[in-house]
Amino acid sequence: MIDIDRNIQRLVTELNAFPGVAIFSSCGGHPDPSTQSQRSAGEFEVSFNIYPLHGGWRSLELIASVVSECVEHGKLTITVWSMGGGGSVCFELVGREKADPDLLAKSLSIAREAFDDDLSAA
Repeated sequence: MIDIDRNIQRLVTELNAFPGVAIFSSCGGHPDPSTQSQRSAGEFEVSFNIYPLHGGWRSLELIASVVSECVEHGKLTITVWSMGGGGSVCFELVGREKADPDLLAKSLSIAREAFDDDLSAA
């Protein structure tokens, strides 16, 4: 895992295990953010694309379900945004208020394993 902040490595690995999900940016938070793309300490973000023909929509549905049902759901959001020019949309998963990325990764892993056959057929 090149250039992935240690505290979100498990979350990034788990999200990448979902069919049709491709991570393109992440930040685990920094005590003194030095660029606009860096999150403050106690926050994290993972940005990703979805490839619908490779099970991506079903994966997104499951990820969103886990986020909304997670014990820390009030600290987690998924936002959709456009790359501009009528191109593809992207998604950003954000944790705030010291949300635990490992707890979310564990919940995602359990959900993915429970629906593994369904995801691979999508």
